[in-house]
Amino acid sequence: DPYTYSVNIEEANSKWWCFPNPAKDVISILWPKNLNIYEVDIFDMTGRLISKHSASQSPLLININNLKNGNYIIIGKSAEENIQQRIVIQH
Repeated sequence: DPYTYSVNIEEANSKWWCFPNPAKDVISILWPKNLNIYEVDIFDMTGRLISKHSASQSPLLININNLKNGNYIIIGKSAEENIQQRIVIQH
């Protein structure tokens, strides 16, 4: 890969990284190639799908300016598994 990322976060056994958290304008999502994520979905806390994003490569940048302040669940989908993380949006 031509890029190196240093995000200064440590998470035990983390398979992917969503940052910043809390987020204001854009969420960056990074994952290793072997995870093969093909889609990232954002849900509100009631389980309603808010947005879908095709994920052809890492990193994926998602503009969140249209989302209201609050808690959301981000789910990364791959053929092997789905990975989720809670994120807070504060404009």
